[in-house]
Amino acid sequence: MPEPSLLDELRETFTILNRLAARYQATQEYAATQERLAFLHTLAQRLQDELEQFKQATSMGDLHSSNGVGSTLWRETCTTLNKHEPAALRSPARALVAADPDLLKVVEYLSWATAYVRERRTQLHAPYRKSEADR
Repeated sequence: MPEPSLLDELRETFTILNRLAARYQATQEYAATQERLAFLHTLAQRLQDELEQFKQATSMGDLHSSNGVGSTLWRETCTTLNKHEPAALRSPARALVAADPDLLKVVEYLSWATAYVRERRTQLHAPYRKSEADR
């Protein structure tokens, strides 16, 4: 059996090295995607928490008054959130992997939506705070 030439061995070594470099690159990209996913999950969880608190507050508001302001505020808020929702929010996989501008739109929306829901909840409580201060 003929012995492999030095050139063949070098070719094989560089082929292995290229495969290792590609694996390393894929690992780096995976880690970056995981970080982006964890960040988005945190933002989505904050929005979920705010929405739950707001929904609870609207239900309590409707219990305390017969005008249904809480339900109306809830529906208006949901309509506004749905109207501003970016397309990538429903399927963010491509944005997460590619880290394209759609990812920024999702982050921006989640941050804005959380602040918006918090503001709406504050508006709901404002009349109650005022009436308590008048007492």
